Amino acid sequence: MGLIELFEKGQQKAKDRDALAVKLITVNTYDDDTLVSFFDRFYPEAEVRKNFLKKYFSIIYPLYRSPLLAAIFGISSAALRKMASRHNVRKAENWTSEEDEFLKNNYKSMSNKELQAHLGRTKWAVISRYQILTGKK
Repeated sequence: MGLIELFEKGQQKAKDRDALAVKLITVNTYDDDTLVSFFDRFYPEAEVRKNFLKKYFSIIYPLYRSPLLAAIFGISSAALRKMASRHNVRKAENWTSEEDEFLKNNYKSMSNKELQAHLGRTKWAVISRYQILTGKK
């Protein structure tokens, strides 16, 4: 059962629909399209989304890429990083095998800024990870 179906089923019994939403999107991480569709369907108003982000920022920020969250919540990646700094929230440090493959396959053809934006990582995180993966300095 997908995210949307789980939410539809659970929200009838849930006392707090936002708490249910955050539980569902953090128990499993979902692909970009699924997450965007979820928020488009159940949180269509920009102000409601921003309030959701403020309330659950420290829970969802570490799990999803900044460009994705920026698109969903209508704020820049830089604003997200600033919020993270103010709230002392860090991204998950573990790299997925998909991120590693993407980095190895695109490091020479994309700029560091493009890689940063796609991966939701800092410039130095991208450079260091590439060095670790390839053994190159």
